[in-house]
Amino acid sequence: MADPLFQHWFHGRISRPEAEELLAKSGKSDGLFLLRESTASAGSYALSMCHNAKIIHYHIQRHADGMVAIEDGKRFPGPVELVSHHKHALDGLLTKLVEPCNRLPGVPPRTFSGTNQEHIKDAAVAAMASMGLQVRLSIASHESITIHTVLSKSLSLVIL
Repeated sequence: MADPLFQHWFHGRISRPEAEELLAKSGKSDGLFLLRESTASAGSYALSMCHNAKIIHYHIQRHADGMVAIEDGKRFPGPVELVSHHKHALDGLLTKLVEPCNRLPGVPPRTFSGTNQEHIKDAAVAAMASMGLQVRLSIASHESITIHTVLSKSLSLVIL
């Protein structure tokens, strides 16, 4: 399952009106889309897209088996796979996903209360430093950061 954090069209935890504003500023062309976290349902997403100069929002629900789907639709391992599928097939959408509404370069997806993944990493390092732990970060991939303490123990911080 691909992580939506690394997709430029994933905006994180933005509201419905914020999504509508971004899509409107980008021209509301048919198939323009973005993915965002649902602000109403933890662990779920919303697909916001344009069709006939209107903005439509589809709730993407996470099921008990971990799969995600638009209501009564085909299930996918994650939201990235769902978006990839709908770039080529309607399967219940009004139009195919054609053009991503990307975040601005260098702007990370928003998380809770306006924080982003960098803020979370920095806060974790600061908390460990406040406990007297000297830390050294080694970034193995975009998905995890290993923190080495002076006690030669390694902790892994997985950025979700």
